[in-house]
Amino acid sequence: MLISDIHKAIDKRQFYLVYQPKVELASNNIMGFEALIRWNHPKFGEVSPVEFIPLLETTEDIVKVENWVLEQAIDANLKLNQGLMLNVNITAIHLLKEGFIEDLKTILIKANYPAQLLNIEITEGVALYDIEKTVCVLKKLKELGVRISLDDFGTGYSSLSYLSRLPVDYIKIDQSFVRDMETDESKIAIIQAIIKVAQSLKLKVIAEGVETNTQRDLLLTYQCDKGQGYFFSKPLEFEDLKNFINNYNITG
Repeated sequence: MLISDIHKAIDKRQFYLVYQPKVELASNNIMGFEALIRWNHPKFGEVSPVEFIPLLETTEDIVKVENWVLEQAIDANLKLNQGLMLNVNITAIHLLKEGFIEDLKTILIKANYPAQLLNIEITEGVALYDIEKTVCVLKKLKELGVRISLDDFGTGYSSLSYLSRLPVDYIKIDQSFVRDMETDESKIAIIQAIIKVAQSLKLKVIAEGVETNTQRDLLLTYQCDKGQGYFFSKPLEFEDLKNFINNYNITG
């Protein structure tokens, strides 16, 4: 039923976006935000992206939906006019589909949006599809000026074996490692190891799921660059995001 309804969800305006800020830990400045898609189903209410994104990936609609996300999020960032980095998730199926680069160029040109303010987020599982093609596509993105983040780092199967081959700018530490890190020495060891690997490859590190001041302080001590999570802000609809940015003040 959900697969059937996905076909109608865009036209019926059931999808909408929320935005979660990213903060530079050393300065506490907002450096950008991630666009996250939500689905308000007329019968089932809010359907989790964990449920509907995998369903979308089984249909041709994944391309249509993710291009819609790009267009809407780019428009939102232009309206903010703050020069912030916009992060958008792209699935492996879409990234490696013929025409992805051309479609992205069209979207950027149509919106007159600077490519250097777009950060495409991919999961490390993307390399399992086709590492050679993935590297080729990512290099083309870099040529456009687009930044690239490797999402959910540490949860895949062969992270270190291909990390040096992928032309990425950021590594995102999965929230499962940040959760309860204050009391779990093994998680702290993993986080420190990820940061050291990233630094050796001259990559920046973003920690997801930061929920407490202690977590923020520890991550800063370990030289993590940026944080994202409820400690700073939950995902916000556009007007709330605008108000948040205008009134932002985090003390620690």
